[in-house]
Order: sequence, then structure tokens, then C-alpha cells
Amino acid sequence: MNEKRHEAARLLRALGHFYSRYGQHDRALELLRLAEHLLPDDVGVQRSLAQALLLAGRPEGALAAIERLKHLEPAVPPALRLLESRALWMLGQAGRARRAFMDYVEQRGPP
Repeated sequence: MNEKRHEAARLLRALGHFYSRYGQHDRALELLRLAEHLLPDDVGVQRSLAQALLLAGRPEGALAAIERLKHLEPAVPPALRLLESRALWMLGQAGRARRAFMDYVEQRGPP
């Protein structure tokens, strides 16, 4: 049963990612919320959800998903800092967005 749950969540995540990239934001978010219901602590699902929420113009929801990711991944990866920066920028929080972006640049290191 557990393997089927993971398999279903992976499929929902892939479909959600696909729909999000092609502008079908409502459908993408429905699929990703279903995947989240199946695997609430899955890093990949939360990351896809944060990205889809940003693409759908919902930065508050994206920040909530980013906060959940920070609890799941204590060593915050650079890409997550970049997502956070974008969400904060969309919310008009320029100072916090710049700090998150600078954290991203610092963590990423030289090209």
C-alpha cells in the first residue's frame, strides 16, 4: 500500500508540474494538493507545490510551502532561497527579498 501511495504521489506531482509549466495553474494545484495529501512530508512534492504557487501568482501560498520545506530540509538548499526571494518580491517585501537573494548567491558560490 505504501509503495502505491508513493507511486500515485509521484504521478500526481509530475502531472502537476506539467500543467503548471503550461499555464493550467488551477489543475496543477489540484493535482499537487492531492500529492501533498498522500505524502505531506515529501520534499519533492512541497518544492513542486511552491513553484506552482509562484507561477500561479500566489506568493503567500508559496511562502507557506517554503516554510514547510525549511522544516523538512534544515540545510536549506540554494534553490529554495531563490524561490523565497521571488515570493517575497512578489509580495512587495523588497528588503527581505534582497536578503534571500543574497543568501542564494552566497550559498551557490561562484559560477
